[in-house]
Amino acid sequence: MSRLRHIWKIKKYFSVDFIIFSEQDYLDIEEISATIKGNFVPVYNGENMDFFDSNVFINKDEIVTTNLSKREIFMRQAINIFHFGKLTVLPDGNVYADVNQAPLGTIDDTTYSIVYKEFTEGKSWLRIRDFAPCKGCIYQWLCPSPSNYEIAIGRFNLCHVKNSEWRK
Repeated sequence: MSRLRHIWKIKKYFSVDFIIFSEQDYLDIEEISATIKGNFVPVYNGENMDFFDSNVFINKDEIVTTNLSKREIFMRQAINIFHFGKLTVLPDGNVYADVNQAPLGTIDDTTYSIVYKEFTEGKSWLRIRDFAPCKGCIYQWLCPSPSNYEIAIGRFNLCHVKNSEWRK
């Protein structure tokens, strides 16, 4: 089988997540990503805060130039756009709405009981920017929902908006 035909078959059936820790990782993978469908997934390793600061964190201009509909803004006020409706099952049988939180149950539990538990006790699907420092920011509902990056980094906003732009 020719290399081109092999790549086409891979592209047709697979999507690859390219794990990157730095800008150099991105440059190293860039050529491959042109031939294989995939996503770049930045990963925080405790030592690459500068990479996250310049490539993952957002600034005021990025927030303001995001074209969100009224519906999208409302969604960010009500649900977490990254987690809502998603469940993850790990090999041990535990079911999570967010793998950084406690399991909601196991595969032996009913879907209803797992979803009910997330709606009533969970910390993922309904986690929105209603906490400090975002609570006082004028861009609160224009920013993306809280993400797993914030949990990994231990910082509860990934933006460069200054305190002087926060509401009192």
